[in-house]
Amino acid sequence: MARKRMGYGFLLLALLLLQIFLEEYIATYLLLFFLLLPFLALLLLLIEGQGIEVAVCLRDAAAQRKEEVPLIFALKGPRCFFPGLLRVTLVVENTLFAEKQVERLWLPVCQNRQKVEQLLASEHCGHVRVQLTEARLYDHLGFFSRRVSQE
Repeated sequence: MARKRMGYGFLLLALLLLQIFLEEYIATYLLLFFLLLPFLALLLLLIEGQGIEVAVCLRDAAAQRKEEVPLIFALKGPRCFFPGLLRVTLVVENTLFAEKQVERLWLPVCQNRQKVEQLLASEHCGHVRVQLTEARLYDHLGFFSRRVSQE
């Protein structure tokens, strides 16, 4: 997110220099548009981010070595005018080897009810347990985020 904010700052600086040197009305409109764009993104995130829930389901918990285990994420929301990106943080535990690892996945949010399947590779054989620790909804600019409730 810091890179996107820095890039936006450089864009505003370039538009400000354009406004100073060009002194045309189009430069003013461009500067105003790009100044108001983050506020619009924040407003859409606050309105559309209400009531979104995420749940994770593991179809087959027993995994062979180097086998990909399918994870299913169920996303529910009251409406979806603003599709954004959902960052999910998972703790994947192999109970046979007592091995834990943290996975971060980015999922697209496109509909008010959708299921997304993600494949998870297991290093060792055994029983795999997945726990959803955090879910955050991001706007498309990447400036703002909001926590999403978990089932």
